[in-house]
Amino acid sequence: MFFINPTIQLGKLIRLCFGSFSEEKLKQDLRDFFFYDTVLLTDSGRSALAAIIISLGLEGKTIALPAYICDVLYPILTKYNISPIFLDVNTQTFQPDLSEYKKRIHRNVDAVLLCHTYGKKVPSSVYTYLQNKNIKIIEDCAHCVDFTIIKPKNQEKLADAIYFSLPKICPAPNGGIALIRKSKGRVHIGKDTIHISHIKQILHILPSFHLLILFIKRVFRINNLANPIFSSIKKPWTISLKIFHNHLPILLKKGIVQNFNSFPYCFPIMQKDPIALKKKLQKHGIFAERIWNDPITHNPGVQKKYDIHTKDFPHTKEIAKTILCLPLRNIKNNAQLKKYTQKLQHLLPKDSTHIWNNPQR
Repeated sequence: MFFINPTIQLGKLIRLCFGSFSEEKLKQDLRDFFFYDTVLLTDSGRSALAAIIISLGLEGKTIALPAYICDVLYPILTKYNISPIFLDVNTQTFQPDLSEYKKRIHRNVDAVLLCHTYGKKVPSSVYTYLQNKNIKIIEDCAHCVDFTIIKPKNQEKLADAIYFSLPKICPAPNGGIALIRKSKGRVHIGKDTIHISHIKQILHILPSFHLLILFIKRVFRINNLANPIFSSIKKPWTISLKIFHNHLPILLKKGIVQNFNSFPYCFPIMQKDPIALKKKLQKHGIFAERIWNDPITHNPGVQKKYDIHTKDFPHTKEIAKTILCLPLRNIKNNAQLKKYTQKLQHLLPKDSTHIWNNPQR
């Protein structure tokens, strides 16, 4: 398992400010690299998923998806009148087992959303089972970029659609990519509105600025710098495109030459008392946070609308209760990575569960 640091280098930042940029060149790069008929650049991963739902004709249809997934997808389910079938997950892989798919997937299911949660690749046996049933496959690659999925040796094994969240895989303040098969071939770049929360993200990708932001947030106890007042501030989408275009060749080259499996942006730990572990780690300078401790099946609105309860998904409930995540985006080289892992191994309780295997730069 591998990861990248989505911080732009100073030299590239200077070239970004003063160098030329061609939107058509970016489109051609995307067209040349991806096998998919349609490539869409959107303002977020969620918007990319929405575009996929429309393109595949899934409005008003039934989609199966993991119970352990972020509840930001709830508005998409309601907007497009999706009937979800939630699947409980394995506590070791954070994904539904093949047996869960066999038990819950029936003829009335139109599509399945596969999520490579925390960079853990979905097993090939799941793909084979779903494709044999002629069920549409959508892949959520927000947690990873798997180049064996984007460019498999056998093109018949391509998923029907894939979407990514750009800030997690390259130095862009926002954005998403949707790849769609069997659709009218095109490369389309959408427009975007940037507000103050995106400005914070821009600072995060600049050299050393992420340290300043962390300092400000901790000293002044600022948890959210976003403010609706600034939602009307417009900034050209070209900024994100230029950053993406600047790093695209390197990102793709690394993925092909070194055969990266995935790019996890955070390291998950399951611990009986995650709050106590969080405080312990932070005392030793390791930042940790309780993200993804309220998955979609814990949302009261979801429970009421779809008549479900957390007890229906015991493994998802256990993960939500014990999960703690360590963002990896501030590690910049092998020396820092080695120091980080050594400190972490010393501090983690022996009963902690995680899926990090020999991380490399």
